Amino acid sequence: MNEGTHLYEDGLFHFQDYGVHVFAGPNYEQDEKTICDNFDEDICNWFKSSSGGEPVSVQTEIHWAQNCIQQRFQEYAPDYLKGKT
Repeated sequence: MNEGTHLYEDGLFHFQDYGVHVFAGPNYEQDEKTICDNFDEDICNWFKSSSGGEPVSVQTEIHWAQNCIQQRFQEYAPDYLKGKT
């Protein structure tokens, strides 16, 4: 597993389970605390690095992460971790 896959599969794909639905959104400070309290330092730092941009939905980032891992553009797969298709 490479660093990107770790950040995605062990972090990003689970953010919504913790109530985090937006990168750089209006609840950024609470979202950062939630991520850093529940994920490892690499995932915490990766989330922190998102604070300077425009708000973007976690689901959008998940879709792009699925495309990166699969190395192809694909339809959003809500059950991606179950089958990686």
